[in-house]
Amino acid sequence: MSARGQRLLTAAERAAARYLFRNPTDLPLPWALKRRWTEVVATANLVPGGLRRASGRIDGVRAERLEPEAGATGGVLLYLHGGGYVQGSPRVQRVIAGRLALAGGATSFAPDYRLAPEHGFPAAFDDCLAVYLALAERHGAGNVAIAGDSAGGGLSLAVALAARDLGRSPAGLFLICPWVDLAADRSRGPSTDPILSRKLLVDGADAYVGAGDRTDPRCSPLHGDLAGLPPILVHTAAEDPLLPDAEALAGRAAAAGAEIELVRFPLWHDFHVHAGILDVADAAIEQAGAFIRERLRAKP
Repeated sequence: MSARGQRLLTAAERAAARYLFRNPTDLPLPWALKRRWTEVVATANLVPGGLRRASGRIDGVRAERLEPEAGATGGVLLYLHGGGYVQGSPRVQRVIAGRLALAGGATSFAPDYRLAPEHGFPAAFDDCLAVYLALAERHGAGNVAIAGDSAGGGLSLAVALAARDLGRSPAGLFLICPWVDLAADRSRGPSTDPILSRKLLVDGADAYVGAGDRTDPRCSPLHGDLAGLPPILVHTAAEDPLLPDAEALAGRAAAAGAEIELVRFPLWHDFHVHAGILDVADAAIEQAGAFIRERLRAKP
């Protein structure tokens, strides 16, 4: 498609994201209703073909399995969905988990972890860590990479820190627009994002942690010891309210000796959901897939 065509598609996707996701999410409605709406909107995402899908439980946690029909050649990808700890599901982010499975040559497992406010901190972390440890036990930690978007990016880093402390570090981490600091002042950072509002970040942190310690590394891994982590690829976006989180993570992880690459894209939060429509999203998925494939091949 021509550059002009991509510009028109980008404008259309921006408008759709704002009116179908951000605006409804900010309404004073029950979370159960917002979750249902998000599930409906997610049906517009272009989930790729060429995948075998199955559901089951891993250490008691419901999870969705996506395996390339051509066969996985590079191990396992644990994918942790975003949603501010209050919404989202493997179905909502199937487009990203599926495309990463294909691009990375891996079988993806996406846990349907417990959500707030019904299940507060550390429920989401506990579920994700349990699934990771079960996969690491089954496949070997060096054959498991972790990826996640938004709150799922924060959970990915938090799980990796806990796994490191247990001597079970994953092969690598891919973080999409990660939310790694629930204690941060949300008056900072961009405010024009068509998907994620500052209000959702405040509401999500209140629902998940409440009056608890928001600097606990299990919910705010930016405040943890970042030494000894596996290689990390971070994607962030110019309009993302969580841009400061990604930039702070890159600086602190590098200072702690981690191998980390931060890539900024000229779009918005979680733009990877537009893969199959926007060329820049396709390119981002391909870059991440190459990273995942290389890390799983390395088998540390």
